[in-house]
Amino acid sequence: MIPWSYSFLNDLSNCPHKAMRKYVKRDLPKETSPELEEGIRVHKLFENTINGPKDASWDLPPKWWDFVKPLVGPQTMAEVKLGMTREMNRAPFWDDRRTGEQPWGRGKADVLILKPPAAFIVDWKTGKVREDDRELRQLALLVRANYPEVTRISGCYVWLKEGRMGVVYDLSDVNRTYHGTVASMAQAQGYADANDWPKTPNPLCGFCPVKDCQFNYDARVNK
Repeated sequence: MIPWSYSFLNDLSNCPHKAMRKYVKRDLPKETSPELEEGIRVHKLFENTINGPKDASWDLPPKWWDFVKPLVGPQTMAEVKLGMTREMNRAPFWDDRRTGEQPWGRGKADVLILKPPAAFIVDWKTGKVREDDRELRQLALLVRANYPEVTRISGCYVWLKEGRMGVVYDLSDVNRTYHGTVASMAQAQGYADANDWPKTPNPLCGFCPVKDCQFNYDARVNK
């Protein structure tokens, strides 16, 4: 089974077949849109501002500086790649061909502030406001696996279109997230073993890249 990521688990919960096609079989065209490209550009600007030399921040719009100023410091890292084993230990983000190590799960924190025993996660969002702490909780699980000395974890989304910080969540209870992730990955393994990833109609079918599915909006229209 492939390593879990928040995106894989999220698609798996909506439609296992879609998750399989996107992340296991990987036979779908690469998704692209002006919104996705803008998100990549904005994340790069913040990464350069936080990780790069001081003169790398000149492209960051002034309206976003108020979000960055409190974050910049020796304990702050941007675009942090995190991998973990099923046993809650640190793992490489990618498969390591030299050692044979493989991540059981992985994710990337937009901003991670480490001040053991505490940590704070920031996730930049360029789309509409949809407060849901699941993505932050998956990142908190990865943080705990990589930094076991951290026992208190909190985090928030920053909604850039609206120019505001979202709800600050207490993410310290990683055990609940861990057990839920184990269950989801066992379910995915069951689908893989049976070679049967169910197609599940849901509200996102109208935007799904799996165009050959009978539940896809385009497939129904062109039938």
